[in-house]
Amino acid sequence: MKTYKINDLETIARTFLKPCQKFKNYEAVSLTSNGENYGSLVLDVKIFIENEETCKDEVLNVVAKMLPPNEFLKEAFNVNITFKKEVHMYSTIMNELKLFAKEHDYKESLEFLAEYFGSRVSLNPNAVDVNDDAIIILENLKLSEFVSVSRFSGFDLEASKLILKTLAQFHGIPLSLKLLYPDRFENKLMKYLEPGMDFEKEREYIDCLFRRQLDIAAEFDKRCEKLISRFLKLLNDAEGMFDKNCSLGDSYGTICHIDLWINNIMLKYDKDKMTPKKCKFVDFQIYCYGNLTRDVVFFLFTSTHISVLREHFDELVEIYRNQLCNILQHFNCDTKPYRSEGFREQMKIIAKATEIVHASTMLNVIHAEKGEVKDMEEIEPDDFLQERHSEIYKQRLAAIFNICSDKQWV
Repeated sequence: MKTYKINDLETIARTFLKPCQKFKNYEAVSLTSNGENYGSLVLDVKIFIENEETCKDEVLNVVAKMLPPNEFLKEAFNVNITFKKEVHMYSTIMNELKLFAKEHDYKESLEFLAEYFGSRVSLNPNAVDVNDDAIIILENLKLSEFVSVSRFSGFDLEASKLILKTLAQFHGIPLSLKLLYPDRFENKLMKYLEPGMDFEKEREYIDCLFRRQLDIAAEFDKRCEKLISRFLKLLNDAEGMFDKNCSLGDSYGTICHIDLWINNIMLKYDKDKMTPKKCKFVDFQIYCYGNLTRDVVFFLFTSTHISVLREHFDELVEIYRNQLCNILQHFNCDTKPYRSEGFREQMKIIAKATEIVHASTMLNVIHAEKGEVKDMEEIEPDDFLQERHSEIYKQRLAAIFNICSDKQWV
């Protein structure tokens, strides 16, 4: 197995090791397979330690996130911005949200992110710009029995319910903070919530891919053939895909993940291995301030099992909405703007504006067969335009377009 070098890991390790723990060495291998992550090099790191109190050797297992070893991916993911955004999520934003929750006696756990140990943008402590020595050190969730679900199958109904309840918490806590203390939200958090990616760099790719997908869906499902002209109009609005696209005063504006697909969600199951009991979100490179329904629509379209998507869409939306209202009620926030009719109207607006195109084009990444994906170092722009031919890919595309048509979203 290929191993990776991390320059001067010892210095950053000293910031989270105990005084009695002496750094000796480390071993780093890839944590993800080809096609599982594009915006970061994610490493499984073993830090070998000598405990000077017990005179025993110890091993600390962590995850290290570093820049992708590919200039095209660095540019596509705008790493000088998105890397620092991820650091701020772990080091600043979550601390402010936990403080707010504590102030208002909110007892539910906010542990929906991995534990953060430390980070740097460069070996130079005075550096502002990110370079190849940038690193974020996080808890290895796999050692806490969190697992990923196959991106080809999607989450079942029970997992989808848990994820949406967790998402309501992820949205609802900062939303409550904003509604109660708008100045605090603006001054403490808003500076970190600017968009991380530049749509102009992605426009040509998204336009070309979405047109192809409409043809694929039309060939697969004759119902979709009649919808092509209506869906093509969405490309004119999709330029807001990576933008905030709502004002500070918008009732639906909060912190949005923007990239909440199946690989960025990990679950912990009960001993029966059937019932999910905890959920963690990962990969906070492109989160921004936005309409909370963006994450709901994107998750449902990209990451639920195809039967769940077709048969339980409305039920899952209500589970999320009810949980959001419960959280807002705890903080004595007005829940009238989030009644069912208004919520569904917001979903329609956001689906048309960004998320139909966003979710559809993301399927091309999600359904890349394992043998089709190059090593990260070798990926080129055209690789993201390769056509997918699997049955489930075509089924999901058609399901998205038909659901949107049935709901009169387009």
